[in-house]
Amino acid sequence: MKRCPLCSRTYEDDALSFCLSDGSALIKDQSAASSSFDPAPTILAPPPASDWSSPPAPVTPSPGTWNSGGLPQPPAAAWNSSYQPPLPATSYSSYAPVTQENGLAIGSLVCGILSFVCCSVFTGIPAIVLGIMAINKEKNDPLRYGGKGMAIGGIVLGGLSIVILGIWGLIQIAGAMR
Repeated sequence: MKRCPLCSRTYEDDALSFCLSDGSALIKDQSAASSSFDPAPTILAPPPASDWSSPPAPVTPSPGTWNSGGLPQPPAAAWNSSYQPPLPATSYSSYAPVTQENGLAIGSLVCGILSFVCCSVFTGIPAIVLGIMAINKEKNDPLRYGGKGMAIGGIVLGGLSIVILGIWGLIQIAGAMR
């Protein structure tokens, strides 16, 4: 049997490692293990007040324990209202947000666009080189690197600008020989 050290709630399931009410780590309940066959202690309520002439004073709840409708609400976590119990330490890496590095792919695409628009060979060759480097890194470590589509776009635009420059050069040479 396990017990929550904050709210003293007990759990029969030994597979649980955190309290379902407040998320704190459960501890082994030594008192329940030593007296497993003892009956539960009887909790006695205090005797009623002998003066019945006036109604008892209203109980004012502490702030945060009652909602606006007058109903009790569970304790809220300090960090946000959509409380999720903490994950076991071994599974944090599987839930961590993954951000991929795609700087090479972005550089390839930018160089490819510039080469196609105005700079031709000066940015076409770097677009092809950066695109190939980005694709190789993405193949080797796909969880860390991304941007394969941008790299392919940069390679295509850089190659296309070099091919267009080559065709334009051939036309100029053929025109000069005439």
